[in-house]
Formats: sequence, structure tokens, C-alpha cells
Amino acid sequence: MLDWLRKAIWPGADEGAVAHSAYDAGDWQRAVTLLQPLAQERPDDARVHYRLGDALYRLERPQEALAPLERAVRIAANVAVHHYKLGNALMDLERLDDALACYRRVLELEPRHAQALNNTGTILETKGNLDEALRHYRQSILADGALLSPHNNLAMLLHRMDRFAEAADAYQALLRVAPGSEEIWCNLGNVYIGLERFNDSVQCYERALECRPDSALAYYRLGIALSLLGKYQEAEAAARRVVELVPEHVDGWISLGDILQTRLRFDDALAAYQRGLDLDAHRSDLLNNLGTAHKGKRSLETARKFFKQAIENAPNNTLARMNLIGVHLVLGEVA
Repeated sequence: MLDWLRKAIWPGADEGAVAHSAYDAGDWQRAVTLLQPLAQERPDDARVHYRLGDALYRLERPQEALAPLERAVRIAANVAVHHYKLGNALMDLERLDDALACYRRVLELEPRHAQALNNTGTILETKGNLDEALRHYRQSILADGALLSPHNNLAMLLHRMDRFAEAADAYQALLRVAPGSEEIWCNLGNVYIGLERFNDSVQCYERALECRPDSALAYYRLGIALSLLGKYQEAEAAARRVVELVPEHVDGWISLGDILQTRLRFDDALAAYQRGLDLDAHRSDLLNNLGTAHKGKRSLETARKFFKQAIENAPNNTLARMNLIGVHLVLGEVA
């Protein structure tokens, strides 16, 4: 067909094809530029309004995405993806009740929509409805076992609820989907520490390091696990690797100090704690640990000063209060 005749019969066909082509190619900014005038010309075209809203959302502009997505929902109310994407934009804007209503509408239309099930679980977890959140995460996994988010959310929530054995099972299932994840191996190791399976936790952190040899997180947790096994020399090596990789890792310096103090190397422990204090002068636990190291050296006045500072920074630091009472007793003072 001649170009002028095609345009006469179907005005705007070129603009629509180009706009949809940009969207299909993932060129979100160009798609927005082309779809915005098209949406004005075609107020009842659900596809145009949906794609405009989705492109804006992908450009991390959820507030602007609301109007076209809401328009798409009004035009085609029985299309699940319209409600789903609107729910995502509302969720990003922390309008959780509105987002939850969208996801529930998706599940009315498509009961096995894995992402909607997962996102519903996330909102329910945020609202404190933990058992319902767990149920939705499990349903999401049943709907799409290859989707990582519900596996991870299920495992982390079980872990947070101190349901360690179930969390371990969930992390193991997740690792069958993503065996090369350093973070997941670390999380499984953390659960094993909760179960007092310290050798298993060490193996998990070592697997994490196979996935990512420069993981400060894995070395940090490995040092803790080795300490719990009484393998202090190996634990010290792991802790030193943490602060080599990330010199500003305050918890790394604290962990190294704790290991050195356990080995009665108080001067080395003090040096490690001081490095941590240089990075964060207000950490109450760090101030308390400095106090215990000075107490180990029999520098009781200095220890008392640090225990008092720890309590000033965190009045609920029970350990520092007990340590301060202990110093008073040794000095023959009334606490």
C-alpha cells in the first residue's frame, strides 16, 4: 500500500508501531516519549496506557506511572498484569493497602500468579501477619519453583522467627535454584549457628568463599563459627582477612579484637578495638569490649572509664553495667 494511502486509512499507525517497537526493545525512555502523545490520542487504548505506565515504572518513576496504569485498569479491568503492575507502583510508593488490593485482584483473576503471591506475602510480613506471609511465600514457590524471591523471603522470615530447622530446609531448597549465591550460603551458615551445628556452618561459609573469594561477609561469619569451635588461630586468620578486604568494617575489627582477647593477647585486642573505635566512636558494645580488654590487663581504672562510656552511650547495655559493678567490687568500692 502507498505510504500516503496507508496514513489516510489508518492515521497514527506509524507512531503507534514505532512506540510499541521502542517498548518491545526495552528502550524505556524513548517508549515514554512516543507513548505519551499516543495515550492522549487514544484515551481508550488499554495497551498504550499500560505500556506507558510500565515504561515509566521501569524508569523508576512510580508516581508518574500511576495515572496511565490506573487508566489501563479502568479500560480493561480483567487483565491481571494491569493490576499487578499498578500494585508494584503502589508498593514502591509505600501505599501498601492499595497495593495489597491490586495483588488480591490479580489472584482473583490468576490464582497461581507467583509474583503476586510473593508480593502479597511481602506486604503481609511488613504488616506483621507472619503466618499468612509464610503461606503466600509457599504458594508462590508451588506456582513457580524457579522464582528466587519467594524462596529467599520464606527462608529469611523463618530465620527471623527463629524457626531454624525450617529455615535451613528453605535455604537448601533455594540453593538448588541458585547454587552459586555467596549470600545464600552465608545465610544457611547463620542458620546452622542457630542450630549449634558449627561444623556445618563452617562448610557453608567455605562454600560461600568458593562462590566469591573476596567476600568479607563470608570471612566475617567464618571467623565467628571457627571461634565457636575453639579454632582461634584459624578464626583470627579469617577475621584479619575481613579487615584486609574492608578496612572500614567496624564489626570486623570487633570480631578480631574478641578473638585476640580470648587468646589473652590483650594489647593486640586493644589495637583492633581502637581501629573500630576510630571508625565509630559511639558503639557501646565496642566501648564495653575495650573495657574488658583493659580489665584483662588489670588496668581497672581505664576499664571503668570505658564501661561508663558504654553505659552513657547505651543505658540499656546490661553487660557493661555488670562489668562496671565487677570493677567496683574488685576496687572495693560501692557500685
